[in-house]
Amino acid sequence: MQSTTRALSGWLEGAMGQIAGDWLLWLAVTVIYLAACVVIARLPFVGPVLIALYTPIVIAGILRAPARTAEPLAGRVAAVLWGPLRTAGRPAWPTLFAAAYVLGAWMLTTVLEMFCNLDALSFHALFAYQGGVGDVFVGGELLIFWMLRSAVAITAMMFVAGVALDGLSPQAALEHALRLWVRARRLMLAMAVGVWPALVAAYLPTEALVLAAGLTLVPLVLLVGNGYRGLRDTVAQGVATMA
Repeated sequence: MQSTTRALSGWLEGAMGQIAGDWLLWLAVTVIYLAACVVIARLPFVGPVLIALYTPIVIAGILRAPARTAEPLAGRVAAVLWGPLRTAGRPAWPTLFAAAYVLGAWMLTTVLEMFCNLDALSFHALFAYQGGVGDVFVGGELLIFWMLRSAVAITAMMFVAGVALDGLSPQAALEHALRLWVRARRLMLAMAVGVWPALVAAYLPTEALVLAAGLTLVPLVLLVGNGYRGLRDTVAQGVATMA
């Protein structure tokens, strides 16, 4: 039985090796994606929705990116940022449906955040210690919400991986991602922790959020991709060797 720590370290080492082997590609992808998000976020009402729709497409492109080739850098960057939108010259409907699923999950957690009144003021109030029960309550709410949103984020990434790497239908990919929580819940929880820097940065100024996203996006997606491949056979066989 492979331990959770050993599995994670192997997947993370593989992700870092992929980045080091083609660092210019991943730097260009990160800078362009973040710049696009900053511009899109300024659009009233639809900005966050467009980002939530586009991010799964970028995730699919990162997962499908081949090893370093002699192709010009511009073409390889475009393949990551836009390639998943079309397959053989036709719209890649499974990838687009996956993006729609992720948008739905994002909207669900956003509505929950609004319902629980967990905003930047709540986050900053947590550190403005008042010595009352309110601090504990706010901290507990934030912790529970972060655990939920990070779990949703990892599930969404595994969902996109099923579509991008194995060509699964959206329904089959979603079922596969949910089965991972049964077959390998410890590893899924451990990977979910990688989402926390971006969750915390979401309550900070825009510069902090951009920095956190820039530092974690590609490594986290590559880690999840390696995890998906590593867990694929375990789930297919129905053997909970890492649960």
